[in-house]
Amino acid sequence: MQSDQRQLVAEVDELTAAGERQQQRITELTDQVQDRQADLDIANASHANAQRALAEADQMTESLEARQQDLQAQLAKLNNDAAVAAERATRRQRQLAIDIEALETQLATASDAQQAAETELAAAADNLASLEVERSDLQRQLVVAQQTASDSVAKASELELSLTGEIKALERQLADASAARTTAEGELADSKNIVADLEAERKQLSTKIAGLDQELRQLAESQAKGQDEADTEIRRLTAELDSVTTSRAEAVAELDAARQDISELQASQGQLAQQLASRDRTLDTTEQQLASLTERASWLNQIAGYHRGYAGSMKEVEFKADQIGPLLTWLSRSLDRAVTVPDLTDHDLRFIGGRLFFVNGMPVAQLAYHDRLGRLTGFCFMPNRGGQEQSPTQSRNGDDLYLVDWKDEAYQYVLIGFDRFERLQPIADKLAETYRYEA
Repeated sequence: MQSDQRQLVAEVDELTAAGERQQQRITELTDQVQDRQADLDIANASHANAQRALAEADQMTESLEARQQDLQAQLAKLNNDAAVAAERATRRQRQLAIDIEALETQLATASDAQQAAETELAAAADNLASLEVERSDLQRQLVVAQQTASDSVAKASELELSLTGEIKALERQLADASAARTTAEGELADSKNIVADLEAERKQLSTKIAGLDQELRQLAESQAKGQDEADTEIRRLTAELDSVTTSRAEAVAELDAARQDISELQASQGQLAQQLASRDRTLDTTEQQLASLTERASWLNQIAGYHRGYAGSMKEVEFKADQIGPLLTWLSRSLDRAVTVPDLTDHDLRFIGGRLFFVNGMPVAQLAYHDRLGRLTGFCFMPNRGGQEQSPTQSRNGDDLYLVDWKDEAYQYVLIGFDRFERLQPIADKLAETYRYEA
């Protein structure tokens, strides 16, 4: 029995050491899980930062795209305004060209009129000069006639009257020529004024055309400058957009890497959790085994103590074989099952009675037999609180007691006696097979 106790103690110590090793391993795994959790928290923080950076990049991209759209709209409006202004200037230029052409036509007409007036004036001057010469000739003739009019007063008077009439006619012609000259000079002055006005208007139109040309050049320069500025701004925005796109791609890559790290950490955490769960299950199993062994050692030791105390005494049983009815009723009620007495005469065991005692607060039924040498052999059973089954297992208590115990799902059993295992094991196997609890 002491060797079995030492064996049980050694098994208990080994299971305790295994439990401590399992606990230490669980502690290490817990530390690893905490480290993995810290890494996971860092990865989650990096993930959150990457998502924020990506959101900022998206906002910046949207802002730049909106700015680019605004600039494109402004550029389109500027191009439209420039096109409208250019069209208006072109129409104005065509109208001015038409006006200039009309003015040039009027100027040519005025020049022709001026040349005609100058020609008429020259003709009138020539006529006047001719008339002056003729008047001079007539005056000379008159003087000659007056000087030489000695032939006849009548002829002289007639000639004087005739010459006077001619002189008056000439004077009238001279007056008409002077009036015509004055009119021609007035018309020439008017023509000059018209030409001057036309020339001034032409200069004004030329000035306006030059101004329009300057405005067109300024507009073209402004348009070119605006186009250059818009192109520069678009290139800058494109560069910023490319930079943002690159940053976004980098953020996406970092986000993917963070997600990969998180996946790896989660997978590693899952593996650690599985290992920890497996270790927990192993530890639970070990603890259950330890508790089961401890309980088994306890109840076997107590049953061995009872058996050793009752064997050979006057009080080996409380109910003898001839009191089997009350015995079975009492045991059945106490253990909440139908109790029968196995017939073991084939194994040289004779039923002598039974009793009820308690181990760890649980009722234990004992059916007592005498072997061929009159030694006490007991068949004991009690409720199985663990619910786990166990095949027949040998153990010893001291040098003289041999035990074979087993379990079904409801009860645990032990066959104890002073016979060796060679005789007890077949009996235990038979009982394990035939004496099972049936609900």
